[in-house]
Amino acid sequence: MASVNSEKARPEMVKFYTITQMAYVFGAAGHFILGLLFWWLAVVEMVWFNLRNQAFQQLHHEIAEAADYVRAILPAPIEEGHIRTAWRLTPSTSLGGDAFGYHWIDQDHFALYLIDVSGHGVGAALLSVSVVNALRMHSLPDTNFKYPRKVLAALNLALYPGPGGCRAA
Repeated sequence: MASVNSEKARPEMVKFYTITQMAYVFGAAGHFILGLLFWWLAVVEMVWFNLRNQAFQQLHHEIAEAADYVRAILPAPIEEGHIRTAWRLTPSTSLGGDAFGYHWIDQDHFALYLIDVSGHGVGAALLSVSVVNALRMHSLPDTNFKYPRKVLAALNLALYPGPGGCRAA
């Protein structure tokens, strides 16, 4: 039986060329195509950067609006009466989980609360705003707001209804 030369039996390998080699092979037309390709890549990159920058600007604007809302729900200073308040909030970031509030529950009871949600950014801000609004509006059902322990239990139930959901302390 005749042996088959394995070198001759293999099909020719596919060759890959760089863009520069192709331009050289195809001459002036190749250089034109190469130039067109680089122009097209530059246009695509410029459009992509513009879209990315627009998205970042929109996100920055929305975060600034959210930070403005958080500041807007903070209480005004109390300047008259036997309880007076003055405050200054200096957040570490433009949006975070730090908030506070106070209000009269009735003529004998004054509520004061400091909120410090761990973390920074939108998630922490959403949680702190939810807590402040629930306390401010007395929107926790069946809760006597004169008792902090009952308020915290109701907040935990409202915010973390699942098993083992206790987070506020």
